[in-house]
Amino acid sequence: MAITVRACSVGDCGKVPVGRGWCAMHYSRWRRTGDVSVAGKRHSRPKPRMSEGEGVQCPYCSGWYVSAKKLTIHCNRLHQDLMPVACPACPRRFLDDRGKQTHMGYAHPNLITHSRNRPEVQREWNLRANYGIGIADYDRILASQEGGCATCGAPEAAERLGRLAVDHCHTTGAVRGLLCSRCNVSIGHARDSADLLRTMAEYLERSAPYG
Repeated sequence: MAITVRACSVGDCGKVPVGRGWCAMHYSRWRRTGDVSVAGKRHSRPKPRMSEGEGVQCPYCSGWYVSAKKLTIHCNRLHQDLMPVACPACPRRFLDDRGKQTHMGYAHPNLITHSRNRPEVQREWNLRANYGIGIADYDRILASQEGGCATCGAPEAAERLGRLAVDHCHTTGAVRGLLCSRCNVSIGHARDSADLLRTMAEYLERSAPYG
């Protein structure tokens, strides 16, 4: 019995067919464009274009990036030797203490000195890893806010967990101040939009209760 070898039905392609008598390339062309002769383009997410003054700026080449995470990736690739914070266990360098702390937790966990039996050391670690500040920085900010929330003035002692929340910009990572849990959640629900909060305040001022 003779064995018939099938081939792609498009011209002289000759490749093994995978669907509708076409090879994988021509079949995928048909799926994307509806025409096996048109290559088309793969769908891709457009890259954000940053203009001067938008996002965060690289301190070494002055380029602009959409977020602190994108800036960190850029600096790790092109400016590794220039970054100011060094890892004590390997040649890696970082833009700030937060990057170093995160790296230490993944790459050198045996060198981390914090423990559950030393809460102040663990608190220092958490502040630096999450916000890039230490306990001394936290206390300085709290003193500048007269011991209370930066927006409503509620004292730190009134907080259920005994500490105010560290509020930071989710784009740049910069710490803005210390907030009580209610104010922190309110700003989060407002999506960090000052315009939205102003609109809500105007609504409350001009609205009269029904009845």
